[in-house]
Amino acid sequence: MFRSILLLTTILFAVGSFAQEAQGQVSGSSPHSFISASELEWNPFEPEGFPLGARIAVVHGDPGREGEPYTVRVSIPGDYEIPPHWHSGDETLTVLSGTFLLAMGERRDEARLDAFRAGDVLFIPAEHPHFGGAKGPTLVQLHGIGPFTTTVIEPVAASAR
Repeated sequence: MFRSILLLTTILFAVGSFAQEAQGQVSGSSPHSFISASELEWNPFEPEGFPLGARIAVVHGDPGREGEPYTVRVSIPGDYEIPPHWHSGDETLTVLSGTFLLAMGERRDEARLDAFRAGDVLFIPAEHPHFGGAKGPTLVQLHGIGPFTTTVIEPVAASAR
């Protein structure tokens, strides 16, 4: 019984502390920021060797700055093929909408692609080759520590650019 009361007291204290912290965020007394999806600024996402058509928006941070946490969203058109590539840092990818396709490896092999849907979260270690695509329009969110760089292993055909 004592453990239950202690656990309940601990939970209530944590919730109360969180609520006070959240009020500080809204009132501007802390360095937190809030952004509406409608405020995102979308730009073409066209690393050399990738097909045209994807777009990117920076949600938070500076993906190009060394050691800075960043969050970006990438809008991927349907039937888009992401070539085999790797990134210089770890990346955590969350599927926000659509169907994201992903497999590990240095050579594209459609048979190895797995489908991930809204709510699925993927962690890809630094310098770990992967490839993928989208089945229908898809929106993903990436988190990591900058700089966010992409090294293409096997570019798409020039006609796809």
